[in-house]
Amino acid sequence: MTKFKKTSIKITIAICMCLCLLAVIMNGGLMVYAESPVKGLDGTYNVSVDNDMIMGGKSVSSSATLEKQGNKYYASISFDTSKLADVELKLDGMNVGTMERTNGNWTTYTYTLSSANLSRSLPFSARVIIMNRQVTFNLMLNLSSTTKKSDMIEDRGERPAEFVPVLTTSAGSEYTAETGSVFAIPTATAMLGEENIKDITYNAYYFNGEEREKVEIINGNQITLANPGEYHVVYKASSNKYTTSLGNPTYTEYDVKITSKIGATVLAKFEDKNGILPEGVALQASEVTQGTVYEKAKASIKSIADNYRVVNLGIYDENGQEITPSGKITLYVQPDSTFDRNETVVYYMSESGELTKISCDPYDKYVSFETDRLGTFIVCVPGVAFIMPMWGYAVILVACVLLLATVITLTIIMVRKRKKRKAN
Repeated sequence: MTKFKKTSIKITIAICMCLCLLAVIMNGGLMVYAESPVKGLDGTYNVSVDNDMIMGGKSVSSSATLEKQGNKYYASISFDTSKLADVELKLDGMNVGTMERTNGNWTTYTYTLSSANLSRSLPFSARVIIMNRQVTFNLMLNLSSTTKKSDMIEDRGERPAEFVPVLTTSAGSEYTAETGSVFAIPTATAMLGEENIKDITYNAYYFNGEEREKVEIINGNQITLANPGEYHVVYKASSNKYTTSLGNPTYTEYDVKITSKIGATVLAKFEDKNGILPEGVALQASEVTQGTVYEKAKASIKSIADNYRVVNLGIYDENGQEITPSGKITLYVQPDSTFDRNETVVYYMSESGELTKISCDPYDKYVSFETDRLGTFIVCVPGVAFIMPMWGYAVILVACVLLLATVITLTIIMVRKRKKRKAN
């Protein structure tokens, strides 16, 4: 009986140790590292990387390359982007300047950092793809154990400033329009932290084969799609608050592609049944696949649908000025070709990200709906795949530990009873 008690005590201790280990895993551990910035000469260094990601820590490389050039540092950290998506680093509410390149499943982001920020804990956010769950975690460059590789740094042209502006526009990344039509350039705003950037410029180009020809911007906000082919409008927001590696003002660019076609198939069209719009207006429609508007839409719709299309719709007059309808007009939007149009739902998204459901009906290849608002719409098929929450994994792990302990205990009891029967 004494041996049985000792065995039970050992099992109880083992269970307690497992639960304590689980608590540490779920709450993360705090590691303290001595601050030791690289004080040597310019060049390229190897440095180890620590992270406190609870799940998916192996999706981040355990080593990084650190390049020093004067008072600026460029830290290249690799992420397994087959497992992590939307990797983002913000410091003090500002986007850190970065360059990226991909090799297979791994993407290396090169961040521009000052010596002060190099030595701090770097707060990242990312989406775990398999769980479709947004996570936050911290990375720390272990500067106390750097080794120098070279006295040179890689030639990658102009490196971005430590912080870059965030440019916001309703313009989608791609448009298709009729050759000979006029394209109105949607307005844009930009912020750098709390600074409202006013220096926003627009340039337009036409690709004539391999040659890029500059296109005149009429009235400050229009271009004429005179030829079939590919046009681009490039937004650029700049600020003198921070500088690039070449001493130029920090900037962010946003490239809009317009494909000019004869008899172009349109993403959307409109009908003014009530005659509330002036003559000569045109609808510009674009699918939004990147940028701040897309990120806001993705966050707003994530609890409603996994399958969706974000579109921007704007009506412009002959002078390129955006028109706000004084009453309801009918819009026709093409859902994704995989969507069942009988199940498709349309939401209007405000600038703050608030969604308003709009009644719609299937119409040929489109869904039609009435509205007096233009801007960002999300066309979707409702439905979200079940994702196991973090506490669910904890419950399963605890249940497995308890089940294993129960099986071991019952086995010991049965063995002891069998031996006792044999002894009797």
